[in-house]
Amino acid sequence: MADIKPNMRICDPACGVGKFLLDAISRDINRFYEIKDDEIINHITIEGFDKGFTKDSERTIILAKANMMIYFSDLIKNHPDMTQKFSKLFNDSFHLRTSVLGTLDYIPTEKQKYDLILSNPPYVGATDVYKKEIDGNAN
Repeated sequence: MADIKPNMRICDPACGVGKFLLDAISRDINRFYEIKDDEIINHITIEGFDKGFTKDSERTIILAKANMMIYFSDLIKNHPDMTQKFSKLFNDSFHLRTSVLGTLDYIPTEKQKYDLILSNPPYVGATDVYKKEIDGNAN
């Protein structure tokens, strides 16, 4: 439903396995990521974040990167010598935050501002935990 264009920076602050971000770019993936002279040229930047402290949380981000590999499978197949560059792109796209507040505890720099925040907000059952964390970190 969003109008995704080249040169945008898009963020999903609660990305889970990355489906919202990846679906948003999937129809024009070759327009957003170009291979030229054995380099990946990004015409768009996607960043997905999720929070957690356990091995299961780490698996969620690993699954987001694995999903990205599936979405990029044609590009990877056509450029099999570039697996390390694709791996770097996947690692630069999805991140695990080890804070109770997740991305709410992360203040982007001027260079990291986003044109679009795209998300399916997670179910929040323990809002008192968040309130205590916010109160404890208030400046």
